[in-house]
Parts: sequence; structure tokens; C-alpha cells
Amino acid sequence: MISYNNVLIGFIERFSIDLNSIDELCYKFYSSFKDSAVSIAIERPSCARIVIVGKDFEIRVYMSPTGEGTLSTFISVKQDVYNIIENLKKFLMPINKTVSSLANIMDEPIILLRIILTPSSKTINHILQLFKNMGIVIEVIDRRLINDFNVTIVKGFYIGKNLRKYQVTLSIITNSRVEVGVTVEAKMHIEMLYRDNLLFDFIKDLYSLLTYFEESLISID
Repeated sequence: MISYNNVLIGFIERFSIDLNSIDELCYKFYSSFKDSAVSIAIERPSCARIVIVGKDFEIRVYMSPTGEGTLSTFISVKQDVYNIIENLKKFLMPINKTVSSLANIMDEPIILLRIILTPSSKTINHILQLFKNMGIVIEVIDRRLINDFNVTIVKGFYIGKNLRKYQVTLSIITNSRVEVGVTVEAKMHIEMLYRDNLLFDFIKDLYSLLTYFEESLISID
């Protein structure tokens, strides 16, 4: 089985902002990333959308006419829990400060981790059974045929330590081979970004779910 060496970190945050501050927020994002981004696209004149793409990151900001917005940040890093935490602090803390300096955060942000696996000879039934064996409650199974690829999306949840709820999603693509995307996400308290012990425990629990699934898939490969 091939396991890609990188893990995708996602950070999704909802906010509300005064309409008079939107241009300033756009400028702050532009000035912060103009030297490190491969491309920056800002919708004008309203500045309703910002898309910033870098070598190993992507930032998307959407703001509605009423001032409600969503920030989505994705970073690709090497698979290692310490490396994940280091990049979260280095990359996400400044972004969160930029948004919170001008806007009100509306809800607890979501952190997600995603890896891609290519098991050599697994059927979808094998993978679904492994999902259930991990104690994950399956809520939705959606099967589709897209451009000759069989795509199965499985969504469920897992209750971890301290009754924390983790949303888990499998995307299984089959054609000449099987490719499995595994995503684990949970809401986090924003102060965790600034408290190393809390951040470590939170990320370790997320990452453990990913690696346990990967190791279990390898053991029956």
C-alpha cells in the first residue's frame, strides 16, 4: 500500500465583519502574502472573495453582502504530529490574528486533517468494515459514477476522549486501483493555538485516528 507522505491541514472559521472594514481586511491579506504566494485573486470592487495560492498552502475568504464571512485555510505538510503543530502555530496564528483584529469570530473553528492512501487490493466492503471496527458510526454512504470512476463517500462520527466528537469522512475512488482519502475533523477552542499542551493533545487525538486507520489497512493488505 502507498501512503502519501503529506497530510493536509485544514482550518475553517466563520466570522462577521463591519462592511466598512472589508477593504482593510483584503489589504491585510494581500500585504501578508504578496511575497510568498504564487497567485492572489481578489474580487473587485466588493472584495467579496479572496483566493491566495502558495506552493504548499491555499487560503480562501468569502464575505457576504451582510458582512458574514468564512475563512478556509489548507496547508500541506509532512506526516508528523510535531510538524503539524509547528505549522499550525507558524501559519494559522497570524491568519487568525488578522481576521480577529477586524472581525468577530462567530463559532469555534474547525480543524481537519486528511491523508490519501492507495491500498493494493481492498474492496469497498473491506474498507467499510474496518471503518465500523474502529467504532465509527456511519451516517451516510453515497455512491456515484463520475467519468468512469466509482466514487463512494462515507460520512460518520467518532466519540473520543472527554466526549469530543470527531467527524470522519472516507472518499473511496475505484477504477484500475483504489484510492482512499481519510478526513478527520473537530471543533477546537481558538485559545488552543496559544497553549502548547492543549494544542498537542488535540492534534495528537486527530492524528491518531488517521494513523490507526492507515495501520489497520496495512495490516490486512
